[in-house]
Amino acid sequence: MTKDMNMIEDNIQLMLSLFYQASANRMKVLVRKAMNLPEKKRRLRNQEYYVIVNAISGGNVITSQETKVAGGSTPIWNQPFLFDLPEKDLNKYFLQFIVMSDKLGRSDGIVGHVIIGPDVRGPGSAHWKEALEPRSTETAKWHKLQPF
Repeated sequence: MTKDMNMIEDNIQLMLSLFYQASANRMKVLVRKAMNLPEKKRRLRNQEYYVIVNAISGGNVITSQETKVAGGSTPIWNQPFLFDLPEKDLNKYFLQFIVMSDKLGRSDGIVGHVIIGPDVRGPGSAHWKEALEPRSTETAKWHKLQPF
């Protein structure tokens, strides 16, 4: 990461919604939007970003999906994903959200990531537990990006 990225890193956030559908053994994930991403103009257009969403168990990526590309410092994706997560094994999974900058033909850059699951520290654990509570609506929360 560049020196500039490290200075603003504390302010970058990602809004995520989670909803566990116990009857279907699925976690519905909605990658909503981000705020305070670095804004760089590249050839008359804004910097573009996308999010990789990984379902991980036992240190292995079980499923990986990604959002479409969106531009600017406050990109909006509103993109849903479904992950098959058996209820009996929920304590073995976690979700990783990696925010990437699209570099147009060069290797894309990692901006930061968020981890949500049963054994992570901080808001990621609380959001996971809230999503598993029996309810009829999804839970949406802002998460601060961490260095990768």
